[in-house]
Amino acid sequence: MKLRILLALFVIVLYAKASTANSSREAEKELIDLYQSSMPAVMGMLSMNKTLDVLFKNFLTNEKADSIWPKALAETKQWFGEDHELGELQAIENDLKKYRIILSRCMKENAGKELTRCLSTVKNALVAGSGNVEWSREQEIPKQLNLYTSFHLMELGLLQMLKMQQEKDPIDGLNVDTSIKEVAKNFKETLEASMPKACEQRKQQISPLDLCKVADVLWQEFKLKCEERVKKRSVEDEEDNSSGNEDEEANGDVRSSFTEENYGKIKSSKLGGNQNDFVESVRATVQDRVTGQYIYNKRLSSSPNFNKAKLLQTLQDEGLNARNKHVKAVDAACKKYWDERGKPIAEKITELIDFPKKKKKAHKKKSKKGKKGSE
Repeated sequence: MKLRILLALFVIVLYAKASTANSSREAEKELIDLYQSSMPAVMGMLSMNKTLDVLFKNFLTNEKADSIWPKALAETKQWFGEDHELGELQAIENDLKKYRIILSRCMKENAGKELTRCLSTVKNALVAGSGNVEWSREQEIPKQLNLYTSFHLMELGLLQMLKMQQEKDPIDGLNVDTSIKEVAKNFKETLEASMPKACEQRKQQISPLDLCKVADVLWQEFKLKCEERVKKRSVEDEEDNSSGNEDEEANGDVRSSFTEENYGKIKSSKLGGNQNDFVESVRATVQDRVTGQYIYNKRLSSSPNFNKAKLLQTLQDEGLNARNKHVKAVDAACKKYWDERGKPIAEKITELIDFPKKKKKAHKKKSKKGKKGSE
């Protein structure tokens, strides 16, 4: 009997742990999830109160687990290897606090036309703060793109709230439809132009093939001379030349043989891991600077049957093949990233740009029908 009770309790504990794990996994949303859950508010498909809920839950929340901003920063680091400075993030955080305070006061202390006026001040504050998520140079696109996207989704959601309030209690001189159209148009065009550039810069974070002559001292490897390559080229057969070649030395040609000076007067003793004076060792590496991973990392040494030319040709061919393969993989992954995140947003907000045109066409059709009826 006791055994049955213990087994039952054991099963209950396991079930409780499994349920807790599942619920925590469900609570851990990714950036793409918050983009998707924000779109109904961005597109004006929700009521004013529900739009406000989305803004406070995804963009203006005090809870890190729910906020879009740390997820945007984490993906920027993961995909593009970019970090932000303290001052940059402080400026954005201060703006978010300002929007939250103004929005909360507007909703609590105002009604009717006064609420419309109050919400329009949030619109003005957004325009002032947008500069903190933009970029002045193309090199900054990967660093800013996720923050830029998150900011303008929030901006469109707030403009949709203002639009609903303006339609209910209008004030003179406020054309929210035009503001939504302009923001959506600039947002869409920037996304479509910037993501390919971000992917191109991501590929540039893959190092060229680095070919380095190396020597060992007390079993520690030291680089003596290096050369970078991104394209294959023929390597001519070259015999050892103890005097070296001054032109090749000046140009940093990895094929030139060791001289007494750069060899560090290492003699033909294997103490410390040294090769003899007639053996040259070369290490070839390709590194993904974002992940820190070495895509290719190999060291070869020359021998009577494997001279320097063959050694270099082998390392060059293998290294550049590995690099080209990784570049293609990174390019495909970056395009997939765009297809899953930026592209659906750009396509959807096109409706906000075309909406006024469709509305005008519908109005013209109604007016024509009215004229025919009167005739």
